[in-house]
Amino acid sequence: MRRPYLASLLLTALLLPGATYGAPFAAGLPGQIEGAAGGILTPGPQLAGTGDPVSGNVAITHARLTDVQFTAIGASLTLDDRLELSAAQPNLGAGSSDDVRQNVFAARLRLAGSASAPLRPAASLGVTHRRQRDFGLEERIGMAPERRNDWDATLSTGGGYRFGPAQAVLLHATARYTRANSGGLFGFGNAENDQHRVQLEGAIHTSLTRRLSLSGEYREHRHQPAADPGDPWWSAYAGYGINDEVHLALGWQDLGRLGGKPRQNGPFIALRGRY
Repeated sequence: MRRPYLASLLLTALLLPGATYGAPFAAGLPGQIEGAAGGILTPGPQLAGTGDPVSGNVAITHARLTDVQFTAIGASLTLDDRLELSAAQPNLGAGSSDDVRQNVFAARLRLAGSASAPLRPAASLGVTHRRQRDFGLEERIGMAPERRNDWDATLSTGGGYRFGPAQAVLLHATARYTRANSGGLFGFGNAENDQHRVQLEGAIHTSLTRRLSLSGEYREHRHQPAADPGDPWWSAYAGYGINDEVHLALGWQDLGRLGGKPRQNGPFIALRGRY
């Protein structure tokens, strides 16, 4: 009887402080792979930072997929909780000539809501510029090889519901106007489909305590005529706020079939710092 009692006491000590003190999502969310504030794969409607006149995020995500590794580093700066400027570099590969590297620069304008009140209804409008740095797979996927730069536009909205002292659910949805192939990792458009179109993204985040959360995300991609079929991306993970500034996430990421390779999925770790 002693061991179950000690285990229950330890679990209560871990969960009760977060459940009793402070608001849910006190440490925020992990930070998106393309630099914006939000989840891992898709941005949220709130901007980066804390709501101070100048604030922001720095983040790194690393996934060990079936055949390749995926790493993204990014940073963002938010001015007066109104304008977010971000930059990121997603990298996909295994240290060969086929590695894919991309530079992503974005600006987002807050239309409603606030970073200091993540559960209130919020909305933001963004524009993203993407630029290829290294590209070794264009002949495999039927993209337009001459286009190495392009742009996206995003409209994100969301809100949440609180059902306990630190327990809440937060929903995000994004409409992305883009012609990027698999997030731009494999270029932009192709000979058969070279137009921008709307793609949908979404996320659900559940706060269990002030610092512990569970999340799931989905990101749609355009379908391609060749080896890259435009599979949707998804992720599921647990997030933990080490403190109000540092957030750690561990989970599973699936990027579908990429560049003629079979389904690419595997564990990932993400670390984000807020300033």
